[in-house]
Amino acid sequence: MQALWDRIKIFIPLTAAVYLGFYVFALVMGVFGLTELWWLTAIAVVCALGLLAYAIAIRRGISPISQGSQLQRAAREQRERRGF
Repeated sequence: MQALWDRIKIFIPLTAAVYLGFYVFALVMGVFGLTELWWLTAIAVVCALGLLAYAIAIRRGISPISQGSQLQRAAREQRERRGF
């Protein structure tokens, strides 16, 4: 269950970044009408603020995934093999 929760913690920021990418693309292409523009922009702002908070947490060393989890151990093992 912990591995599933760790994967969800990775999936949420990835989903927010994908939404922002599609939002910017659709905004440039002029897909949105005036009625849906305001609430899609509100979702984009929430996603951007969430990604900013996530980036600040990672930068300060606060990882959302615990150090003892299976994903962290696998990542650490791969870095040791590559020489990082």
